[in-house]
Amino acid sequence: DQILAIATAKNVLDNEHHASLKDNIDTFDIELIGEQNYDDYLLKGNRLIIPAENEGEMVEFVINEVEDIRGHSKLFDVKAYASYLDLQKAKAIKPFTRTGTAREHMFYALADTEFEVGLTESAREITISFENYTNPYEYLKRIAREFELELNFRVVHNGLFVTNRVVDAVVSIGDFRGREVTFGKDLQEIRRLEAGDIYTAIIGN
Repeated sequence: DQILAIATAKNVLDNEHHASLKDNIDTFDIELIGEQNYDDYLLKGNRLIIPAENEGEMVEFVINEVEDIRGHSKLFDVKAYASYLDLQKAKAIKPFTRTGTAREHMFYALADTEFEVGLTESAREITISFENYTNPYEYLKRIAREFELELNFRVVHNGLFVTNRVVDAVVSIGDFRGREVTFGKDLQEIRRLEAGDIYTAIIGN
């Protein structure tokens, strides 16, 4: 959780963020100038935190692939995925039926994980059942669907360490600015990225 180095805007040649909670896709690609103080830390499994779309918030990614490019200058092409996707393999949750508020369900889903419950914008009680084993991420998505809320994953840091990893369940993430995006006018290209990762688990007796 220690913050080891910082890359500023002048170090970044290009970056791209793909996010779709519905399709379990949340990736971040960044191309960085090399021969900097962060070179030794651009390793698979290390983490990046970047500003979120919501002002003042930060989001976290796990480095999945690093390409070291050497030519007239040294460059790094880094591919990462959102750290919250690891909740898919954080623990196995046995089949259950439980009645509670969104906050109570989230506490159960996130118990014994590195994430904690943040803001929840619902006081209703709803019964949720799983007939088969599930995982914290699928449980969170079910909570969001049943309570008609949106999940917001964020991290908090103090400049030296990441201190908290938080999941909010809110009515709406961000503000609607009253503008409709029209293909051919505002939008010139659409890309769809399919995630091929499959998580499996063995439940021991």
